[in-house]
Order: sequence, then structure tokens, then C-alpha cells
Amino acid sequence: MSFLSHLWCKITPVYKCIIEHPLNAGITSGELEKYKFLLYLEQNEIFASEFLQAISIIISKANEVTEVAHLLNTARNLLQNEVVKKYDIQSDALHSSFHKEGIQECIDYTNFLVASIVMEDIPVALLTIMPHFMVDYHIASSFPTRPDNPYAKWIEMHASESFRAFIEKSKNLVDCLAKEQSPLLLQRMEEVFLHGMLLKWHFCEGIYKFQQRSAA
Repeated sequence: MSFLSHLWCKITPVYKCIIEHPLNAGITSGELEKYKFLLYLEQNEIFASEFLQAISIIISKANEVTEVAHLLNTARNLLQNEVVKKYDIQSDALHSSFHKEGIQECIDYTNFLVASIVMEDIPVALLTIMPHFMVDYHIASSFPTRPDNPYAKWIEMHASESFRAFIEKSKNLVDCLAKEQSPLLLQRMEEVFLHGMLLKWHFCEGIYKFQQRSAA
């Protein structure tokens, strides 16, 4: 069993909870309330902006490892597309929404990613960024979408060939790098991958319950 397959077995329960989370199920079914999707877009934009800065730092560290640098540049391009796309939601509606700052779950996830990307070794940093892309791709590509789904553009982008190719290249590169690492570093790679998946669930949960919680 490859290193990433081993990790995937360990995160299956958390991954299942993320895929079945009402935020993600509502996006794929088209039944999610619009204000929650707007909040998701806002929080994802805050998250992605910080993520982009951190990826730029690790790209400078990875310049001598061409394959890693190329993969990180692809990740940066995918994130930039996430920031600029509005998925057919009117920009005035998006920017007049009710929350401009990061909710706590967004802040926690962002801080973890930035710290891991900047401070950890490159193999660990790669495992840090993968949950974000893997989860969004699997959400978008695993369920049939109605033609009238208002979030079809989001699904189309995250199920795209560019996302699929990035995921496959990431998996292959991680498995290749894992063969060269010490047991201690492999343990750290496993820790950040599992923690990143858990924070991804909290990110979804925080967005979905934000309105209810703030009104309590």
C-alpha cells in the first residue's frame, strides 16, 4: 500500500463526514440557501488570499526541486481562479453580504495552513495543502448535478480536468517523496494531513452554522 493510500484509509471517517456535510450536500444538490453559499465564497476568498501568499513563499524554497515548484505553481493558479470567480453570483450581492471578516473556523484553518507551509519541510507542506483541493474535487466530481443547479459553475470548476490532473500529480509526487523520508518526518506528514482534513470539516461546519450561532 502506498503512503497516501495508507493516509486515505485513516481519514476515511472524517472524509465521509465532509462529503456528507449539509453545506457540501447542499451545493451539489443546489438546495443550499444562497446566503450560506455567499458566506462560503467570502470565507474561501479570505482563506485563499492567505493561502496564496504562503504558497509563494514555499515556491521560493522549492525552486531547486523542479517537480515540486511546478506543482505548487499549479496550486497557486487554481487558487487564483477560486478567488476571482463568482460562479454567476452577482458581484454586488457577494460584496454586500453580511460578513467581511474570517469566522473563527476559517482563521484556524488558515493559520494552520500558513504556519505549516512556511515553517515545515517541503514534503510536510505538500501534505498540508492537499486536503483543500482533494475534498473540493471529490465533492464536485462524485455526485450528479442537475442542469438547473444554481451552483453548477462551482461544481464545473472543481470537477474540471485541471483539478483532476493536479490531484493525480500531487498523489504521485507525495508517494515518491515519502520513500525518501525518515520515520519521524513521515509521522509529521501524516499528522498534518489528518489535521488538515479535520480543519476542513470545521471550516464547513462553521460556515453552515454561522448564522444560527450568531443569532443565539
